[in-house]
Amino acid sequence: MDDTARPPVRLQAISSKPLSLKDTQVHVDGFLSDLNSRNAFVKGLDSTTTSQLEKLSMALREERARERKESLLSFVPRDVKVPAIPQPQQC
Repeated sequence: MDDTARPPVRLQAISSKPLSLKDTQVHVDGFLSDLNSRNAFVKGLDSTTTSQLEKLSMALREERARERKESLLSFVPRDVKVPAIPQPQQC
């Protein structure tokens, strides 16, 4: 049997732990930085993986910004009525 006919190795996680968006972004950015530094001198490299990781990093950054904005808005009371500023009267 030819070696090229074998299916790829299948990996299955035995445990997991949740990560915050910030931690996930730090790990992805670190991996991407390491990958780019290792592959800096390789010519003709398939950039699909790098491109997808960059898109993931950008999406994580946008999601964190959206969550921060929503959390800041949650502190603003919506049912409080602000009194109108009186206009100066002309004599």
